[in-house]
Amino acid sequence: MSEAIQIDINDLPFTKDGVGSLPADNKWPIIYLLHGSKKIAYVGESINVKSRLNDHLRTKKDKGLVSAHVINSQSFNMSVTKEVESKLIKYLSSDGRYELLNRNDGLVDHQYYQQEIYENVFDSIWGKLREKGLAVHSKKDIDNSDLFKYSPYKTLTGEQKKCVGDILINLSEGKFNSLLVHGGAGTGKTILATYLFKLLASPIAQLNYEEFGLNESQYQGLINKWGANPPSMALVIAMTSLRSTLKNVFKQIDGLQQKMVIGPGELTNRTYDIVIVDEAHRLRRRKNIPNYGSFDKTNKSLGLGEDGTELDWVLAKSQQQILFYDPKQSVRPSDVASDDFNKLQSIQPNPPLKLVQQMRCGGGSGFQSAVHRILDATDATSEPFPHDGKDSFEFFIFDDPNALIETIQSKDSVHGLCRTVAGYAWKWSKKDKEAEDVELSGKTYKWNTANRDWINSPNASKEIGCIHTVQGYDLNYVGVVFGKEITYNWQTHQIEILKDNYHDGNGKNATTPEELKSYVVNIYKTILLRGMRGVYVYACNADMQKYLKGHILHR
Repeated sequence: MSEAIQIDINDLPFTKDGVGSLPADNKWPIIYLLHGSKKIAYVGESINVKSRLNDHLRTKKDKGLVSAHVINSQSFNMSVTKEVESKLIKYLSSDGRYELLNRNDGLVDHQYYQQEIYENVFDSIWGKLREKGLAVHSKKDIDNSDLFKYSPYKTLTGEQKKCVGDILINLSEGKFNSLLVHGGAGTGKTILATYLFKLLASPIAQLNYEEFGLNESQYQGLINKWGANPPSMALVIAMTSLRSTLKNVFKQIDGLQQKMVIGPGELTNRTYDIVIVDEAHRLRRRKNIPNYGSFDKTNKSLGLGEDGTELDWVLAKSQQQILFYDPKQSVRPSDVASDDFNKLQSIQPNPPLKLVQQMRCGGGSGFQSAVHRILDATDATSEPFPHDGKDSFEFFIFDDPNALIETIQSKDSVHGLCRTVAGYAWKWSKKDKEAEDVELSGKTYKWNTANRDWINSPNASKEIGCIHTVQGYDLNYVGVVFGKEITYNWQTHQIEILKDNYHDGNGKNATTPEELKSYVVNIYKTILLRGMRGVYVYACNADMQKYLKGHILHR
């Protein structure tokens, strides 16, 4: 039905005469796009677009805008234009043609009557904008881009909206120093971290809380504390690859800068009002790390002893901290112990906030529960994850690892962002970029040759990635190869780790068998939860393969 909806885009100069040529009023809401010659743009919607554009003409910040494009349809209603406006902001902010002047508050999920009728309206509008040169990339390319995935211009779910509101309340009341936000893989922690950063980095006087359903006067203390200026902030990312990715994202967002995204070691340079830490479970302690000297030097500069951790660095160099955290994604002994986070939480006046809704995986919370159930070996009799036979989320086990890899490569040619990853069960000739260390049923493959942004590197679909190249990222399809370091004991009905087959020296040294099992199991849980459209599995160990076949449908 949406194909019958007529969409018109009226182009006019963004001048008094240009706006004056519009009808005095319109009987339905209209969307508009304003842009300037210096790669800046603004998206809005209004029931009285002529009056609204005249308001923009009188606003100093819009003086750089020279052209207007009015998107109109007699089939529009307020719900439709709100949804299209939100989508335009999200996609234009990630397209790269313009930098948006829009703030990012107020982007919420709109559900409305007969929404399915309008499901293709945005596709039509986006196509027309590309024809006019107002947008560059296809929706598919944008959907797969890091800028889109981690852009602060996101539509919030009800759960995320509440979480942001609770964080703002806590900030304004000043009752905490450290606020922990718990969320499993795929619950939107990184998205919320960048959203919150952009929200707080914008001029406080412009904040609009109406979309959060909260009383704006609740935040008067926040406004009084910082006056007209945003707080000094940093987004701390412990993982090198993800940090590099988010630096590139911040570089392309109006009001944000690359230097706002830092590693834990850079905290020594200054003290911040607020530090937001994403993937806080990957902050390090002084255990099984490659450079003790540098770590000790930072501890000394902060007046800390050898027991100081990167979590301590965050606490020492910021007035308030927001920590996005998932203990089930701690994958190395060098990660700060969960006890340290528990102690920190114990002295806070409020309980941790929680994100539960699955945002990444098409299998939803049911798939996430299945992954934990399988790898915790808590239910030997459970049924395989269900499939409805339609084009829905896929979770299959393969008999041939090379067939798995070929299927992933085939999916990549169609969807993009499809990768094969594995546990650290093969030695790694890191100094030899041509070495093919991973042997699978007679064929050999390279470990990831790019340490940063491997997922988007040219040969990624032909290589095998590790946990450190994919943690924090989304993939369309992921192939997961369980190595010979993990097996299933049919006598004890427990998963076991064969230490001699695990080749991450920093991951296995000075650990108890229980600790090592926890880290290895967490690695596989984390990489299994990367796939948005589907997950394919193969286990090199015969007992592990047999166990998994009891829980995963055969391809």
